[in-house]
Amino acid sequence: MKTDITELKKLYWAGESTLEEERELKTLLLDKHDEVLSPLFAHYAEERALQMNGEIKPIKSPSRVLPIRRWMAIAASVVVLASAYMTYQAHPVSEEIVVQDPEVALEITMEAFGLIRGKMDHTESALRQGITQLDKTYINKIL
Repeated sequence: MKTDITELKKLYWAGESTLEEERELKTLLLDKHDEVLSPLFAHYAEERALQMNGEIKPIKSPSRVLPIRRWMAIAASVVVLASAYMTYQAHPVSEEIVVQDPEVALEITMEAFGLIRGKMDHTESALRQGITQLDKTYINKIL
């Protein structure tokens, strides 16, 4: 099965060549020198020829590192919990506010919604400015 070497190369690089076609390509490359495939096939042959001599020894992890990391994690957790507890003690959660008058309740609710809307408007305008800046940016493609 003699096939053109360029056709065999195309099949090989597309990943569509059979083992027989790869063998034929290797034998054809023995006669001709290819800049890419000849060294590649030579490297494959060298790697196949390598033999494992000796035994595999497991890598020992440093024994001191693991306990230190554990203690650091425990210490960090204690600091976070202590700061959360101290913050809670300094600013306890307020009790519910019960409003009997519907007019006052409506006024408080409207103020809360106004505060939320102001925050949302500010965020929306910041996003619009960011998008406008992105539209002005030119992205150069690296070819």
